Amino acid sequence: MFRIDGPGATNDNKFTEGDPANGTRATVVTDQWLNAVQEEIAAAIENDGQSLDKSNPGQLSKSLSRRVLHLGSVAEDLAELTVIDGQRIDVSAFHVGKNIGGQALVANALWPKSEHGITGWSPTVPPVSVQTGANLSERTANFLNGVGETDPDGTGGFVITSEFFPLIEQFGALPGALAADSSSEPLKKCREYVEMRGGGAVCALPGRYILTETFYFNSNNVFLLGSGEQSTVFEFIGASLGIGGAVDTATTITRCGFGRLSLFGDVTDGPDRVFDITTIAFGTFKDFTIQSKKPYASLIYGQGNNGSSPYYNTIDNFALFGNTDYTQRGFEFAQGDWAGGSNGPNANNISNLRRAATLAYLVDLKAGNGNEFINLQAESIGTAYFNFNENPAVESGAATGGTSGSITGSFSVNVLNGAVKITGGTGAGQIRQVTTYSSSSLSVQPNWSVAPDSTSTWETYKGKCAENNFFNVRAEGLASLNPDFIRNHPGTHKCSVRNYTAQSLGGGQAVNDPQNDPSNVFSEGDLVYLTEVVENAGAGASINVYPRNSVFGGVRIGRDHIVESMWVHCPNYAGGVATVTLDDGGSSVGAGDPSLVGVIDADNDRGVFVPVLVKRKSGSQNNGLFLNVQTDASWNSAADLLITVAVRSA
Repeated sequence: MFRIDGPGATNDNKFTEGDPANGTRATVVTDQWLNAVQEEIAAAIENDGQSLDKSNPGQLSKSLSRRVLHLGSVAEDLAELTVIDGQRIDVSAFHVGKNIGGQALVANALWPKSEHGITGWSPTVPPVSVQTGANLSERTANFLNGVGETDPDGTGGFVITSEFFPLIEQFGALPGALAADSSSEPLKKCREYVEMRGGGAVCALPGRYILTETFYFNSNNVFLLGSGEQSTVFEFIGASLGIGGAVDTATTITRCGFGRLSLFGDVTDGPDRVFDITTIAFGTFKDFTIQSKKPYASLIYGQGNNGSSPYYNTIDNFALFGNTDYTQRGFEFAQGDWAGGSNGPNANNISNLRRAATLAYLVDLKAGNGNEFINLQAESIGTAYFNFNENPAVESGAATGGTSGSITGSFSVNVLNGAVKITGGTGAGQIRQVTTYSSSSLSVQPNWSVAPDSTSTWETYKGKCAENNFFNVRAEGLASLNPDFIRNHPGTHKCSVRNYTAQSLGGGQAVNDPQNDPSNVFSEGDLVYLTEVVENAGAGASINVYPRNSVFGGVRIGRDHIVESMWVHCPNYAGGVATVTLDDGGSSVGAGDPSLVGVIDADNDRGVFVPVLVKRKSGSQNNGLFLNVQTDASWNSAADLLITVAVRSA
């Protein structure tokens, strides 16, 4: 386009009619200028998607009516707005006076108003300011759900454009701190928008968002994405479940996920299960943090779901935190509630747990098959880092007899690959894996140390926790909590924990495995540190830190093992002699093989390191570790001893 510049144009490129009286000529309308005007008008019409029509004089007017209209608020300014088909509308925010939730819309005369709050906005729904509700979140929810729609079966509204990047703020979510600030309905509507488009990401800006209802993915290919673990936080108040796959447990949601966010549950109102994968398969969940202060809550939960889920989920690069009551579970996998129970969850891949702390259990697998856990770091675990197959007995009874490799009786429940425990009579206390099952006899391995007979009573357990593997684990916690590193219950089968370091277990056991099923591999080749603190031992004392009863008692490693070394440290030595003796087996102090002796005296007043020069492998069924401290009459009663024992499984 250009201004007229032909003969007779004024100096400022305007038209003039001329003035014959003074010789001023009229402006000549040139073909170049007329063609420029014509093409500009035609381009405006054609760029609007119209074909030039010689018989239609209203094409330019229609095109101009579609220019962008700028408004301030979705929740207020669209009400009663005239729908001019094709008009584009730019809205700066969802709520009045808020700087978030802006979106681009296009007027569509054929759009069904029944999709209000999902794919667009109806002008005949009352705005938020006049909706009923006790607070902004309730009024927003009513607006999103079309409360007060005067033309529910009609058409015509403002459609969210295809360029729209779905943020929960664009459906009315606002950061808050109270249940009255709930963003549950905006989050749900944003998810419905994504569902209508066949899948995609539900996104959230930085902020702390209160959710008073469970968020379900509900459909395949739906993802919830925040703006960073420390930036986007979803806090659940009043719901028993935080995030799940589907309401109906018969439905399996696939290829969903979340990331770049944190999930939080408080002491009183937090969910019992923060994240439940029971109805999810092939999901991807990464770059997140979960913390729950709710007593006995499970941070990540899964239950065998009729063989259809949960399986093949990926959980990666995350952190888990409980509370200082140490009652929460990091992972809890449970049997299904359908007939016969379930070995699920199956074949899930869990990796790169950056940190877990202040939990009762890091991993509590009551069921699960073929799950892989890799690269885990945890500390301050109260009860056990790993707890396997803690399920009630499925049957009990009295034996009719037995051999070195079997027990006879009446067995109605098939416990193949599970376990049988002698609970009373001859052979009481022994637990063995069941290798063959019949209604009258169970074969076991390894053989009984004492064969059962008709005086024996028994319990049987199903092996619901099987073939789960853990690799690269670092556990360092508070010795005062006395946690076990591995706590194994009857029926665990073909599970392994390899390449780990477990420190500061206090009085807890590295491997608490009364069954000692040879199919399980716990701590193969790993170095375990047992650290003990003896405070104010006093003069003339003899203290069995790891007590013995003849050859029984002590600390049991749970597998064959090799004692590597002992380190004795006295941070506040003030005179006298303390002798620390570590025995691997033996019936009295100094009778172990090996027997390590560390002496704290005036020559070694700060500490002494005692290595094993000739290392030997000891069998866990015969040799416990026994630790004894003796002080002489001049030992200062205020002095303390720190003792660290290094043992490698073999």
